[in-house]
Amino acid sequence: MEQIEVQWSGWTVVFSVTAVQSFFLALVFFTVKAENRQANRLMGAFMLCFAISMSDYVGFWTYFHYTFPYFADIYKIAGFCFGPLLLLYFKASDRSQTRISNLDWLHLLPAALALLLRIPFHFFPYDTQMTIVRASVPRSTDPLMWLWLRIHWSFMKLIMYHMILYIPIIWVYLRSRKKKHDVSKLNGSGLIQKRWYNTLFLLYIGYVMGYVLSYLLLITGNYALLYDYSISLAMTVFVFVVGFLGYQQPKIFSGEMLQQVFLSSKYQSSTMTAQAADSLLQKLLDHMEAHKPHRNNELRLTTLAEALDVPSYHLSQTINQKLDQSFAHFINHYRLKDVQIMLSDPDYDDLPILQIAYEAGFNNRTTFYKAFKKHFGVLPTEYRQLANGKEKS
Repeated sequence: MEQIEVQWSGWTVVFSVTAVQSFFLALVFFTVKAENRQANRLMGAFMLCFAISMSDYVGFWTYFHYTFPYFADIYKIAGFCFGPLLLLYFKASDRSQTRISNLDWLHLLPAALALLLRIPFHFFPYDTQMTIVRASVPRSTDPLMWLWLRIHWSFMKLIMYHMILYIPIIWVYLRSRKKKHDVSKLNGSGLIQKRWYNTLFLLYIGYVMGYVLSYLLLITGNYALLYDYSISLAMTVFVFVVGFLGYQQPKIFSGEMLQQVFLSSKYQSSTMTAQAADSLLQKLLDHMEAHKPHRNNELRLTTLAEALDVPSYHLSQTINQKLDQSFAHFINHYRLKDVQIMLSDPDYDDLPILQIAYEAGFNNRTTFYKAFKKHFGVLPTEYRQLANGKEKS
């Protein structure tokens, strides 16, 4: 079979870099240990699917698939993941849900079926693979092969319908969440989350519109490579915005981004008076002593602000100005105090140090040991030995 030379252009180089960056972002999301890990991993999966799709597109545009067909059209698996992964990401990011249910994962069933249908392709002879990749219409005298080809070449349309279907599915979920949380009564943090969800949803709609436009240009005979590049560039922008905002999401929910963007320069634009800050500080300290919210290892600034019925940025401002601490350091102070008490108490001698840390509210071994060593100057094991030695002497 005639070999087709791989051809590169400025556009394909740009999109190749985009694919590499997407793989990198996926790796970041999968490995980041801050805040909601499940949500970050779902966004990582979303970015991985985009990276796979863009790599497949580059292989098509450069004619690389006509020489090495094994990974051709693999986007037809990733395409069934975008809508479900975004929906699951919303659910994982919702603080009112403890975890994603097993039934929720059934949204990825079409992607799993697409993967199963893909498997036979890798067992076809090389010449058969090349024929399938180069064919513009499904042709075969073998009934089973003809059926497989018909399904294979219908995937672009099925993916389009699938992505469109998830627009109302996600919309219904967001509407139900809006009613459940009574958005009219949301404080600052709740409004931030609402706008965050809406932004992601609109970006997804834009991505789907780009895909639909590409399909319509193809079936109407108006397809041109330059149009394909432009649409893919638009989709790249959409998904990278989703990726960037997704990586920033924990900071948005913890109030850090608000502080950096809106409350910088010593909170010059803040409307909170010094008297109100003093009152809020006392309210905060009383709440910490009475309810010990720091023992919740999923505690966020927004959660604490909602418990105090104050805007999260006012709470962040109070902690920063009055205590000269970040929210994380403020909470860790209480957690370390609990750990110190338990390590010094002979009744807890048989309790493992990590279990003590988890009971105090820490959810990460590395974070705990680093914070403890920085605060006390020794490791928890050494501190326990010194404390017990002092008591025995």
